[in-house]
Amino acid sequence: MLVNVCDLVFLDVWLMQKKAKSRFVIPGTEGHPGYSFRAWMTRYALPEHLLQCPLILCPLMAALQAGLGLGLQGILR
Repeated sequence: MLVNVCDLVFLDVWLMQKKAKSRFVIPGTEGHPGYSFRAWMTRYALPEHLLQCPLILCPLMAALQAGLGLGLQGILR
């Protein structure tokens, strides 16, 4: 979860919205309302970090890690 919070704060907020926003804008789409901070957070960053990672990705990776651990335990015995 610490990686998730750091990704949200440092990459999504600080880097993509404050520091290097002009590098992430596709030429020809300047001024699109989807690039605003509010739209970025509500449509991309917050759903990814509050729903996708803690409810889908973290449990899936934990189950995968537990399965690999049990599989290796069975092989090594």
